[in-house]
Amino acid sequence: MSPRRRILLALAVAAILVSAGASWSRDLKDYSGDDAGFMVMSVGSDTSVGSRAITYTLSFRNKASGEIGTIKFTPHRPAVPFVGTKRDFDDDDESGFVDVRRLAPGGYEIFGLSAAMYGVISWHWKPTDEFSIPFTIKPGVGTYLGSFTGIATSKRSVLSLGAPFPTGAYFVVSNREGRDLPIARRKVPALNEINAEVPDVAAVNSRYIQKSCRPEDCG
Repeated sequence: MSPRRRILLALAVAAILVSAGASWSRDLKDYSGDDAGFMVMSVGSDTSVGSRAITYTLSFRNKASGEIGTIKFTPHRPAVPFVGTKRDFDDDDESGFVDVRRLAPGGYEIFGLSAAMYGVISWHWKPTDEFSIPFTIKPGVGTYLGSFTGIATSKRSVLSLGAPFPTGAYFVVSNREGRDLPIARRKVPALNEINAEVPDVAAVNSRYIQKSCRPEDCG
């Protein structure tokens, strides 16, 4: 191959890599700047047997940079006490934790979820369609996005020997600031101002984001 062709080939490969790199998403780490704001939300799961077997993940991103962050919750399983995310609450119908993230000021959105099960049978699931829950982070201020409770869907089949086998998941969203905000402030004592931006589930218009039927939410 001539030197000219080598150069052209190298330029073409570089262009492909640059193009591909532009679509890659960097991990969204905790922001260390003095103007940091805080994303506050609780993530957990329903206490039904099927829902406790699933690990739930929510994905969010910085709209400007495209950086992606994730929030993961693995329910506690009594039969395997060393498995599971450290919990901040155990209610009759859900258990979970309150997540507080330091983020740079700007616009963000929760855009996806996934679910997985590990063990004798491994299962991974991610829906093909995304949704958007936009929110804003302001300097020195917490933005409370609500309580996201993961619930698994399942079906019985011959392959699972008649036992329920997971087919997907969704989140029930509600405003539990009376429970969540004191926990958040214990974790971050400097977190004084917190504004609620709990999403309007109807406006999200996704089968993966459902409205709570607690009296305070469903009236």
